[in-house]
Amino acid sequence: MVAEKLAQVTRETAERTGATVVDMAVLSANHDACSAEPWVNGFRPKTGTSFHPTMAGARATAQAVANAITLWLISRACALGKAPISP
Repeated sequence: MVAEKLAQVTRETAERTGATVVDMAVLSANHDACSAEPWVNGFRPKTGTSFHPTMAGARATAQAVANAITLWLISRACALGKAPISP
């Protein structure tokens, strides 16, 4: 499947280059378009665009990215021997 191959190549490239991957496919596993709390629109939604994130999905993505950045900043501070910042 194309999505699985893309995810694999993304993970491998991130590992090789030291980047962090925020895997929203994993984080949004129980939030598909048919769930009680969807993070993605289905076909012909009342608002938004088909198969794109809902506002809840966009918020969850932003929070996941912010969390990854915070963890990276804390790890860098620790590596430099400095006290970690408070999130």
